[in-house]
Amino acid sequence: TAALAVKAPTIGASGGLFGLLAAVALRFGDEELTVLLTPIEVRARTLVAVIAVAELLLALWLPHSRIAHGAHIGGLLSGFLLSRLTLFKSINQ
Repeated sequence: TAALAVKAPTIGASGGLFGLLAAVALRFGDEELTVLLTPIEVRARTLVAVIAVAELLLALWLPHSRIAHGAHIGGLLSGFLLSRLTLFKSINQ
């Protein structure tokens, strides 16, 4: 979609950090996490799913934002796929 198209060069490591979020959700999905500065506890899998939906909605609603939402979504997908292919094979062996 046009919302995910980058019209200007971007730089940063946020896509990689989102990939790590996906790996954490897969590996420690049932662990309870406390949301920063609140007493709210949520499972890691749920928190990452909420972040993923928020990034997708932001990419669609704010297509001309200077934030690389497409990179964040790509990082999540890449982290998910790479974790599924490598992480669980090494743990189960």
